[in-house]
Amino acid sequence: MDTFGKKLMRLIDRASFKELLLFWLLFMFLLGLFYFILTFFGDVILYRGKVVEPGLNGFLITQYFSFITSISASQGYGDVFPLGIARFFAVLEAITGLLLFGMLIAKLVSIKQEVILDEVYSISHDEKLSRVRSTINQYTLDINKLMDKVHQGLITKRSVKETWVHFYSLSKALQDLNQLIFNPKREFSEYVKTLDFNQLDLLIVGMTSALQKTVQFFELVDQRKLEVDREHVAETLSAIYSTMKLFVDHYILLPELKHQLSDLKLLLDSTKNLLNKYIGYKKYI
Repeated sequence: MDTFGKKLMRLIDRASFKELLLFWLLFMFLLGLFYFILTFFGDVILYRGKVVEPGLNGFLITQYFSFITSISASQGYGDVFPLGIARFFAVLEAITGLLLFGMLIAKLVSIKQEVILDEVYSISHDEKLSRVRSTINQYTLDINKLMDKVHQGLITKRSVKETWVHFYSLSKALQDLNQLIFNPKREFSEYVKTLDFNQLDLLIVGMTSALQKTVQFFELVDQRKLEVDREHVAETLSAIYSTMKLFVDHYILLPELKHQLSDLKLLLDSTKNLLNKYIGYKKYI
């Protein structure tokens, strides 16, 4: 389908039932007015065997003819007929009118479908957000357990090397979160849901706690002189830093969230220092 066709279909999809109904009524009225104007130039409508003449009665008859043609593609009850050029316009009106009538019926049916789709989208959005929060909270618990093992001297060198897997889970959760917030398809979608302040507050608390534990973990690793998988840790930490920074920069200007985000912003600076000091991978910043 060409560009004009796509734009037309998008316009029809976005039009409400009320807008389509008003357009249909206006369309029939204007065609009736057009037929009435034609009566000044010749014989165009035959009503009960007589040619319709200009005047109030003629105006009402042409409106009646236009509405009945558009609605039922017929000539009333056999009492009104087009003549001459009016036949051509009557055929066009009948076809266009039936198409508009079909659009009205389709729009009426789609209202319920849109409600269902909106509900499905809302449930899907909330489930994704819930999974993100659960992953962030689980990450914090996992890092706590790792730190306990380090304190107790129970952690093995292999376990320390594999800690980047936990960072990857946090990185993936944050990427999923940013996909919900910054999805480029949102501009072209009718089903868009934004995060409310309660949801954002819970996310900020979870992210702050997760990042705080991450910084503490690396400080502990540095104190105990343990070796981590520098390359994988650098990649996952840089991804965490980038996604969180994007989140903070997006919401930091909101007065309601400025205070909550201040701690997270400070922790991001600490994370950047970690990448430079402990990991030594400045190229990822």
